[in-house]
Amino acid sequence: MDEPLGGRPSIQPPVLVASAWGGHSPAAAVAEPAAGPERQELGPGPSKRRRETPVLQFLKMEAEKAEERDRRDEQREERLLSLLEKIVDKM
Repeated sequence: MDEPLGGRPSIQPPVLVASAWGGHSPAAAVAEPAAGPERQELGPGPSKRRRETPVLQFLKMEAEKAEERDRRDEQREERLLSLLEKIVDKM
């Protein structure tokens, strides 16, 4: 299971302690840090090849067209406002 993930375990398994069985005194139940394997520095995984699907290309083209339409509409509104200001100034 770890092979698809790059050979690294995705989780560390939990440590189970059987506390139901007696035989140990409470003084002996002192927790010590486990000397488990040190964590490896996780570098970037294998690079994925990025492909643009036809749908993504279509959406990008549509977004560019919409931006161009918005820019033209804004220019048209600016011209209209400037003409209206000139008309008001002449009154």
